[in-house]
Amino acid sequence: VQDLAPFPPDPTQDWDLTRFLSFRIAKLNAALNVQATRLLEEGPGLTLGQWRMMVTLGAGGARTSRELHEKTQIDPALISRSLRQLEDLGLVTAGRNAADRRVLDVRFTARGEQVFRQTYPIMEARQDALRACLTRDEADQLDDFIARLTRLASGS
Repeated sequence: VQDLAPFPPDPTQDWDLTRFLSFRIAKLNAALNVQATRLLEEGPGLTLGQWRMMVTLGAGGARTSRELHEKTQIDPALISRSLRQLEDLGLVTAGRNAADRRVLDVRFTARGEQVFRQTYPIMEARQDALRACLTRDEADQLDDFIARLTRLASGS
């Protein structure tokens, strides 16, 4: 295997991790997650993972654990854990699918529907505020950049 970089590092080279695009995106993601978590804790008391399941059920149209995975690409074990937590909170019901016992059919309870409808405008306003720091052209470019980077990273 051929070395990709000199070792020990070349002292004349700039080895600053903060210049790596992937590191900068990870830092942004962490900051966005902290912000969202704070809003959810102040509001309905949901975790970010629970909210992602709620919004995918409510606005994303998913009705099974498999559809939640397909729409979010979140690890199935994390989906199962979040669904159990939401069930424990009385926000969803989850039962085995009659055709495929590995799949859970998921529905909001009346309380879950209420929590979703109260929380969605808060999180939507957050998205609006994030986009407000960009012009329309910049937002469109950002969407394009994210799509291209996602395709490159996923190999498609």
